[in-house]
Amino acid sequence: KFFHKEAAKEGLVAIPYDSKFGEHSRVYQACKLFLFIPSGGLYGCPLAMTDGAAFVLRKKFSDPEFKSKFGNSDIEKAYHQLISR
Repeated sequence: KFFHKEAAKEGLVAIPYDSKFGEHSRVYQACKLFLFIPSGGLYGCPLAMTDGAAFVLRKKFSDPEFKSKFGNSDIEKAYHQLISR
């Protein structure tokens, strides 16, 4: 639970979805992960899977047909939970 809290506090999954760092968001995320993963007790794998799920959902929600079918649904809520801090 310690690593989960620390990863969420640092926003390790949320960084590229904040747009705070613009086109450099993924690079900033990679740098933070590079520092976190060696001491993260294999917690990097769940972070990567969470980021992958958020990435796919973000791409799908950019499709108007998908958005009209699944917008304001549990899928959209799940996306926002995946990228929350």
